[in-house]
Amino acid sequence: MKDNVLLRFKVNRTNKFIVMIILIIATLLTFQAFASSGVSYGIKVMLSTYSTAIIGAIAAFLNNKSDKFDNISPVVTTISIVIAGGYVSHLQQGSNTITIFLIYLGTVAMIAMYFRVKLLIIHGFLLNISLIIFYLLDPLGVMGPGYSTSAFVRTLLTFDFILIVFFFLTRWGNEYIMSAFTKEQNSNELLEQLEDTMKLIDNDTAILNTSIEESFTFIKNIEQMSDQTRDAVEEMAKGVSESAASTEKIVSNANDATSIIEKTKVLSHDTKSHSNNMKKVIEENSKGINQMVDQMDTIDNAVGISLSNISELKISMERINNSLADVTTIANQTNLLALNASIEAARAGEQGKGFTVVASEIGKLAEMSNRTVKEIVEVIEEINKATNTTLEKVSGGKEAVNVGNKFISNVKCGFINLENSIEAITEGVEMENGMIIDISSSFDSIMEQLENISAVSEEHAASTEEVLAAIETQYDLVSKVTNEMSLINDQSNNLRKVLNK
Repeated sequence: MKDNVLLRFKVNRTNKFIVMIILIIATLLTFQAFASSGVSYGIKVMLSTYSTAIIGAIAAFLNNKSDKFDNISPVVTTISIVIAGGYVSHLQQGSNTITIFLIYLGTVAMIAMYFRVKLLIIHGFLLNISLIIFYLLDPLGVMGPGYSTSAFVRTLLTFDFILIVFFFLTRWGNEYIMSAFTKEQNSNELLEQLEDTMKLIDNDTAILNTSIEESFTFIKNIEQMSDQTRDAVEEMAKGVSESAASTEKIVSNANDATSIIEKTKVLSHDTKSHSNNMKKVIEENSKGINQMVDQMDTIDNAVGISLSNISELKISMERINNSLADVTTIANQTNLLALNASIEAARAGEQGKGFTVVASEIGKLAEMSNRTVKEIVEVIEEINKATNTTLEKVSGGKEAVNVGNKFISNVKCGFINLENSIEAITEGVEMENGMIIDISSSFDSIMEQLENISAVSEEHAASTEEVLAAIETQYDLVSKVTNEMSLINDQSNNLRKVLNK
């Protein structure tokens, strides 16, 4: 772990720096030797010093190529300097002792620059051995004139003390380097985590932007649909209002028709009384008159149930049309029967005058019924138009078939002369009375349906207003959400811009 830390401290750069220092020192010593002692001495100094520089360069080159020389190259370089210094000291015979010892001390500083305790210990051991050997071989060259063993020992101990100082400096420096490297590793890890986090945030922001854009488009579509729905509901409310107004008009006309029908019922009742009286007179004067009218079957089928929506409104209108068609048919038949009754009353002479007046009134009432029915039909047609328009915007309607009741009555037993005429009048009166009752029943059913239609229209109008209010509220909320999504989208884009810087 320590070696790795020191390698992180750029060993190769330290090697280059030391080689440069050696070249500078070698150059200075060489110039000094040439200047002070001549060419021969200068060449010897140059060879010894520059050989040290070459050795250091070779060691640095090998160290740069392979990590195996990390613990060899620095020691070889510094010890070569020590050996070169010892050789120069031998050449000078101790005349430049201080400079040489400074060079020795410089090697300690050089080896300490690697911040490896083991290298410092090896160099210190080899330095001590080298100095001892140099002293044993040439004490004058090592210590200079007036040398003594005690002075050498003191010098050696001083070097060892300096080595101890450099030992602690190297150790502490190594610890500081290890701490710095650990912090650097932690910082790098944190930086990588931060970069990963930033990438994750960037990716999440991109996904968020995509989701926001999709949501923004979806909300825009909802806003458009809400706007269209609001327009449709407004049109529906308008149609419902028109239908309600038309329904009120129908109710008014139906009330008028009901009044006419009541008058027709009274006249029909009077006609029936006259016919019965005449029949009694004829029965008293004629024998063997068969019973004139068989029991008449009537079928009363009320139209539908209360309508709950606009679709059922159209069905009711169709049923009303069918009922009015029956009323028109009955009125036409009543008018025809009144005409026949008038003809038969004319044939009867004095006894038929009362029937002539009644038949004339019935004919007028039938014509009034026809006119009233036509007016109602016109109003219903207007309602149908409004209903069709509304149905196109809201929903399809159901078609219904209103089957009218047909009344079949076979009159038997013909009469000869006056008996035939009276029988025909009586039969006509009975049929008229039944038709008037049927008309009354139909109008009752129509009135009931109109009341239901009116109630449904009011409820539907109220519901439409509530729906419209709810749609307005929804539209406002969608607009607010759209604005908020737009702001979120802008903030997300700003965040991505910050992350991508």
